[in-house]
Amino acid sequence: MGAEREGRSGLGGDGSSTGGTRGRRELKERIRSLLERRSPPPAVEELRGLPASQVIHTLFSLLSTNKASLRSRAAAAFGLVVSDLALVDIEAARNVMRRLMWSVNDESGGIGWGAPEAMAEILARHEGLAREYAPILISYLREDGNFLGHGPIEKGLLRAINRVAETRSDILRSHDASRYLRNFLQSQDSNVRQLAARALRRLDGEALRNPENLMEER
Repeated sequence: MGAEREGRSGLGGDGSSTGGTRGRRELKERIRSLLERRSPPPAVEELRGLPASQVIHTLFSLLSTNKASLRSRAAAAFGLVVSDLALVDIEAARNVMRRLMWSVNDESGGIGWGAPEAMAEILARHEGLAREYAPILISYLREDGNFLGHGPIEKGLLRAINRVAETRSDILRSHDASRYLRNFLQSQDSNVRQLAARALRRLDGEALRNPENLMEER
């Protein structure tokens, strides 16, 4: 099974072939350098063949960087790496999703920088995970749910919704995402309003043609 897994996904699971010759710090710097130099798809091509667990561990650490462009590329790499992993080990992919969810939980003690965007990249690339976890992502929009609005990662959450809407708009509609997005149109932050409007345009274009409908409460 291990040989089959590595052959199909290009990402091994145990780290045994690399751990003895390459330290975690060296691997982190290699991945960081790749993502700084190249966009995620070609960078991930170079990462295939490395142990998935070590790659994912490094990507988690890069989500907390203060360099926005690198954080964005790390999130995109999550989508590519974890969607590969899900093809051969869906439970391992679910564990990554749970770790991302935990990172935005108050009990984690962190802020969860980049976590909504990483979740979104995974959901955008894997339909099965999208059907499982889109309701969780949407719950972060809901004041009666796991609300993340009006906080430091509010814009990241709205960027995440936009990313999922690019490929899974039907799933977002089925969970009434537009209803919760409308609340963000009242924000005093123009960037938040623009991100919410962009997501609504992808999900509910007809309503956006009529500003009165857009602001109407459902």
